[in-house]
Amino acid sequence: MTDLSKYEGITPGPWEVEDPFVDYLSITIGDRVEDWRFVAHVQTDLEKGGKTRVISKAQMQANAFAIAGLPDILAYARELEARNAELMDALGAIADSEGCEAYMLQAFARVTLSRAKMEDG
Repeated sequence: MTDLSKYEGITPGPWEVEDPFVDYLSITIGDRVEDWRFVAHVQTDLEKGGKTRVISKAQMQANAFAIAGLPDILAYARELEARNAELMDALGAIADSEGCEAYMLQAFARVTLSRAKMEDG
């Protein structure tokens, strides 16, 4: 499971993708250009070690939208994490009430959740 605590303190959303120039996209906060605060820039080329590495505009756009979606994705991940904790507590209560060993049900739940994650992508 991903440790979501490393995302604490991110700039609150919504983040928007703006296209002010040809070779890069900006992820911004603010409704008007004069109010923009920049979160990140995504560009099509990167110079590293004397070599220029280029990604396609489609990849640049996909990367920019993935970054801009972080606040929503993070909120959804936290919601799923909380729901998962509720389900694990419910399974523990069922195991306790029926005399089953809780770790067996929890192990089954973990396998089921892992399979669901793999099926979702």
